[in-house]
Amino acid sequence: MQENQVHEGGKTKVSGEVRKFLTNFYTHLRPNHRTFFSTAFSRASKVTYDFVNFNYTKTLRWSAPSRGATTYKENFGSILHVHGEVNNAPLLGVDNENQIANPEFRKLMNIRRSLLKPQLSQEMQTGKMERAMSLIKKANIIVCFGLSLGESDHSWWKQIGTWLTQTQNSVFVIFWYPEEHISPLFPEDELSIEDDVLNDFARLAKISSDEYEAIKSEKLFARVHDGIFKEKAINEDEIPAV
Repeated sequence: MQENQVHEGGKTKVSGEVRKFLTNFYTHLRPNHRTFFSTAFSRASKVTYDFVNFNYTKTLRWSAPSRGATTYKENFGSILHVHGEVNNAPLLGVDNENQIANPEFRKLMNIRRSLLKPQLSQEMQTGKMERAMSLIKKANIIVCFGLSLGESDHSWWKQIGTWLTQTQNSVFVIFWYPEEHISPLFPEDELSIEDDVLNDFARLAKISSDEYEAIKSEKLFARVHDGIFKEKAINEDEIPAV
């Protein structure tokens, strides 16, 4: 009983931190960008937050505001673990058969199921990929944090690229955690990393040079950030095993 009470206390603290970030994420952007989002959110009558989670742990499910938790304006919706969970059919591997170096392995069904994440997900018929793709298509704003830019998630980047270039009023924001601390004395280093992040995203998302030039200043934002959750929200013993 005591352990559950401690965990619930930790959950309340972390949930508050997560809610604060989600509802104010744009305050971490550059001043001109903050104004854009602040205006957009002030005009919205309702904002729904859904999560497409690429992590295998239950951390987000434990720490995010409960589904259906609402204020007069915010509603917290679904959390989709598109790659499964640690103890529940985790999907490991690559995005498509071209990423399997040995052409003979591409012919073996067991290998394909072991390595190709989209194929195994579809054959398991969980519906997670379809629901996540639907969430992307219906979104107005997609915010990405805690996720690397890699070929193993190519299908997802391509879907976001299609959504971004073909949907009116769509905006994509990516928060990037740098490998090394960036000194505030050298803002040019931070800007260079953000340029690299956006260029990598455009490449993976199959966004052409012309499309990129057309959207980069109004629909595409990157921000280097070395700690979104600045405050130490809870003690280590308040975190349950995930």
